[in-house]
Amino acid sequence: MEEGIVCHFKNIDPLLANLLSRIKPFTIKRSENLFFALISSIVYQQLSTKAGDAILQRFIDRFGADVSPFQILSHNKEVLRNIGISWTKTHTIYNLSLLVQEGELRFELLCEATDEEVIQHLIAIRGIGRWTAEMFLMFGLGRKDVFSFQDVGLQRAIQRLYNLSERPTKSDMERISSIWKPYRTYAAYILWRSLSLDEKLLR
Repeated sequence: MEEGIVCHFKNIDPLLANLLSRIKPFTIKRSENLFFALISSIVYQQLSTKAGDAILQRFIDRFGADVSPFQILSHNKEVLRNIGISWTKTHTIYNLSLLVQEGELRFELLCEATDEEVIQHLIAIRGIGRWTAEMFLMFGLGRKDVFSFQDVGLQRAIQRLYNLSERPTKSDMERISSIWKPYRTYAAYILWRSLSLDEKLLR
């Protein structure tokens, strides 16, 4: 992570900076395969990180991380289903593959679009919601200032970090996360990683 980002968190939020010092170094950058990045976001929908990791690894073992729409479409849907992807997500991935192959979804155009434009474009695809689009912005396009207010993990991490009596509301999360701009994607990653830290390390 760039030193300027580290200094930013040290200056505006010592508690978050303390978490950062206790996790492995990381960086946020654009994925080399945006098609695979979007599929990954679909796979992780409504799953724990552990379950998502396991299914995604089986996907990689079958198709590779350099997967193309043609590869997906040349296989029966049962192939995806058999590696643990739900029917709903399987249909979404096949539909996505068709859109990309036919040129109706062009990742080079998404790279030039604003965050909200990307979200609106993706949620028009059946089976892709705002959370999935936000994950794609973060880990596909490598956008540095994205935050998912509906993510349960982030809600839990914020509640834990600031010792809140209950889960923060969207309004609470908007207020708390506003100080992390323009690096809210980094803050989100720190918070997710903090969930695997021992409670005593948070203070």
